[in-house]
Amino acid sequence: MKKLFASLIGAMVFLVSSVCFAETLPDSEVSLGGIPFHSSQDYVRGIYGEPTKEKVNQSHYWENATEWEYGDSVWMVFQSLGMSAMTVTANNGFSTPAGAYVGMQELFIRKLYGAPSYTGPTSKPYDRMYFYRSEQSPRVGIRFDCKNGRVAKIAIGVFD
Repeated sequence: MKKLFASLIGAMVFLVSSVCFAETLPDSEVSLGGIPFHSSQDYVRGIYGEPTKEKVNQSHYWENATEWEYGDSVWMVFQSLGMSAMTVTANNGFSTPAGAYVGMQELFIRKLYGAPSYTGPTSKPYDRMYFYRSEQSPRVGIRFDCKNGRVAKIAIGVFD
């Protein structure tokens, strides 16, 4: 019984220490395609022009939010403080400041960013997810969803 208890304590210390040593990103890295987190609509328009699709969303989760799409692979949400979420699902020239892009090999994510704040399985069709939190908040960061050993989706913003 004492050995089991000691093993459990040791496992808990290991888990806590691995979370404590996970990398956090500088706030400037929470950016995709040259668009930092909390960018204004005017800033994005100045770089990419008018979105191909725009709608105001009144759902509970995205209350008073404006959603923009550029083609079928870039999606953004703007709220009062600026861009609060962005997702890219194709190799279309969008990358992070460190150079991560959709289509790159999954193993390079850790080479670019170090140990993730959280990793695990994700919903279909993706195999694995890596989340790196920003320095400003444990809920803000960048997420990489991978499929068949390649990055299939990159998202920045606020995550629950």
